[in-house]
Amino acid sequence: MLNPVALPCATPTQDFSWSSLVSRSTAAWDDLISDEQHVPIDFHKDLLREYHSLDEFLADSPKLLTFWFFQRRSAFISQTRFKKWSREALDDYVLIPAAPGYVWRNDCFFVSHF
Repeated sequence: MLNPVALPCATPTQDFSWSSLVSRSTAAWDDLISDEQHVPIDFHKDLLREYHSLDEFLADSPKLLTFWFFQRRSAFISQTRFKKWSREALDDYVLIPAAPGYVWRNDCFFVSHF
């Protein structure tokens, strides 16, 4: 009879680029929301923090709330031509909820399509 082999406990791997994107994004929201607005920012932060990877987020997030990828100003200014979105360049972006109170026309320049 074979002796049972103890298997190590499997823990999910940490997706550092995703964690960085979430931290950077939620920190940026505080600068977007004025004190007079009644935006459920904690709800949106908790919702985004529920995802553990970019793949999980892309597969599931449109069901609850749409988030837009916004290129960071520094990344946008440093480029010599428009770049296509890439999962390899998550450090160039922040995620912003597509919800009232976050985005104003005079603050944003959109180059996008579905």
